[in-house]
Amino acid sequence: MAFNKTQRLMDAYKGLDALTTFIQPALPFVNSHLTEFYTSNYWDTLLPKLLRDDLESKSVEEIKQGLRDLVSGDWTHYATCTSSSSSTQDQNESFENLKTFQDVIVATAKLQLSAMQLSTPLTKLCFNGVPIYEESVSPSELKLDTIMPEKKTHEVNLMSDFIKKISETGNRPDDKTGIEYLVDIGSGKGYLSSHLTLMHKFKVLAVDSSSVNTSGCEKRSAKLEKAWAQLVRRAAERQQYGKCSKRGKHWKSKINYTTFPLCQPDASCNHDGGDPPQSNHDDGESNERQINDNSSDPVQITSNNLDESRSDNKLLKTLTKFVTDDFDLFDEITTSMGENFSTSTSFGVCGLHTCGKLGVTCLRLFISNKNASFICNVPCCYHLLDENHLFLQPSNGSFHESGSSENEDKEINELGNSTTYCFPLSRKLNLENSSPFCLGKNARMMSAYSLHKMVADEKGLDMHPSIFYRCVLQIIIKTALGDQYSITMDKCEQIVGKIGRKCTNFVKYVRMGLNNLQLSTKVQVSDDEISNIYTTYVHQGKDRLLKYYLLRSLFASLVEGIILLDRLAFLLEQDKVAEAYIVQLFDASVSPRCYAIVSLKK
Repeated sequence: MAFNKTQRLMDAYKGLDALTTFIQPALPFVNSHLTEFYTSNYWDTLLPKLLRDDLESKSVEEIKQGLRDLVSGDWTHYATCTSSSSSTQDQNESFENLKTFQDVIVATAKLQLSAMQLSTPLTKLCFNGVPIYEESVSPSELKLDTIMPEKKTHEVNLMSDFIKKISETGNRPDDKTGIEYLVDIGSGKGYLSSHLTLMHKFKVLAVDSSSVNTSGCEKRSAKLEKAWAQLVRRAAERQQYGKCSKRGKHWKSKINYTTFPLCQPDASCNHDGGDPPQSNHDDGESNERQINDNSSDPVQITSNNLDESRSDNKLLKTLTKFVTDDFDLFDEITTSMGENFSTSTSFGVCGLHTCGKLGVTCLRLFISNKNASFICNVPCCYHLLDENHLFLQPSNGSFHESGSSENEDKEINELGNSTTYCFPLSRKLNLENSSPFCLGKNARMMSAYSLHKMVADEKGLDMHPSIFYRCVLQIIIKTALGDQYSITMDKCEQIVGKIGRKCTNFVKYVRMGLNNLQLSTKVQVSDDEISNIYTTYVHQGKDRLLKYYLLRSLFASLVEGIILLDRLAFLLEQDKVAEAYIVQLFDASVSPRCYAIVSLKK
């Protein structure tokens, strides 16, 4: 089916309308900081009364079960329990109208990207009318020995295979040779870059602002190259025979390259696929990594001679540079690869968990570089984004100017709003109202919550004790300071640090917390008084805090949905863009930031 860009943009706008209408009145609640839960009486001031009363009537376990049902998809029976006067069937439901916990479950379930059909399943994804996958998604690469953490293995396997699929079906009509070159922005240790070169033979420029990361990428690539044929042989044998045979003296001469083509040494590399370096168990290196496998003769990647180890792989090049909106992708890839490209040579842009502003920069670079044919970007760390114009004050829900004057307002152009800001990007959220839509920092911070991961973990729905400790500490501080509380706290960063695990009881937590806040002399309280206050709130207010915490976590996916839809709309608003999608690339219980922004140029 041909991609209807206009209709897709209208769908994205409709989704943004539904999400922003629902979450706008809830922003004071979503942006609330749990530290002030008791001192600011959030339970009574930020929750609608009828919803608050319904939460009071439910046990903590009932609330937890609601979250489990939402994640599992078994939430539809809640629709029959919603309040009769609540218009939960209306897609543009508002938080302030919800009367029961069931209402919240149904409303948030209907506002998931998948429920609104705004995220595209891999099995239904087509580029230029050509399906990417058939009936199921099964990465083509073999299961290698453990060379990365399990989470990273999951991400790299799926994303590298997906990028390969895009390069095969998503190249522009004027590019008859296909896409050979990639720029991996925010490449980190080079997990994705190395896999793309060794497994799929892409020519990759790995860009990172940290010299430690790019140097580590080169070292890791060198070790992987030497071990690659051995790694693939073992993986192929495991897949075909269920176990690995012993290597033997002439193991390379016995490889059937027709059966195991990925074992074939790459002619473009200056190595012969020789034996992997051997581990020296006596050198005491703490950063030695052995590729784990219970079968015989495991491949080992060690830290021996790291300083001398550099990649001879002509497919992978690294660049240490801080990427900004004026970064010239074409010039950098030409210079680094040492090749002369024609003006029609295309390349792809990718990034696995590009942090904060870097994810937005990737989108802008994709639009501004004419040779960038496609982008596959998985963003993360939304709390590091800079928002335009306004910020929310969670204590009373009011807005105030962020310090910019009228003279500092920037014109919205084809690259979104001023490059100073990363949200919102779309014309929809920038221009529809008198001021740009704002989420607030705490809301963006909360978007890092993952209900899937919380539910998957046996204790994931339990609140860490230090959260309750911190809330009660704030009560002690406010009681002791009295009228001076607001003045004193305004001058204090209110960061106690990660001291929860260091304290065996609440009294020690209070003492260490007051010391870190530099309030030990101002807040005079005895151990008995501390214990009495703690006991009071354990019996009277702890369940409320946990219910509030769990209810708030339901909004994490909605905040992320707004950010992702804003980016999708931004891409679809560009004349140069042919297609754009939000794709759930990873298992959310393994990798919480599981969505990729994917786009093709005309």
